[in-house]
Amino acid sequence: SSMREGLLEPFKILFRNRLALLMLISVAVLGFVSAFDKIAIGGTNPQNTIFALFIENVIIIFGMLPYLFFKRKNLALEIFTNKSSLLLLGIFAAISNSLGFIAIGSGNVGIISAIFRTQILFALLFSFFMFKDKPKLETIFGTMLMIAGLIIIKFLS
Repeated sequence: SSMREGLLEPFKILFRNRLALLMLISVAVLGFVSAFDKIAIGGTNPQNTIFALFIENVIIIFGMLPYLFFKRKNLALEIFTNKSSLLLLGIFAAISNSLGFIAIGSGNVGIISAIFRTQILFALLFSFFMFKDKPKLETIFGTMLMIAGLIIIKFLS
């Protein structure tokens, strides 16, 4: 809808909106991380995707804990009171990350990364059915464009 203000307006919004900019940076960093994940998986002997994922998560946890304890004075209480939800979330994240690492370890990183981007389709569907969120027409169009791009990549590779 912001294209009415100019062809480059949607791109300008990405840099004016702090959250959109943070997400754009996150996606760019994730591109590098996927390549390093492939290197880490290949560096294990014998090649072990789950071990590489485990070590990466341990580094993330111990890297983030000091920050979390500094920012959230009652972090332990928050974890304890939400243990059921956090456990369920952890199980889903472990399954998702394990499957993703197995795919990266045995496939083409570029194609696997493109497939990862289809998560927006599932996020839209789940948020619609679980929270009754109604995505904008532009969001649906963009999602369909991304899925079409994935199909084209698959057919050309």
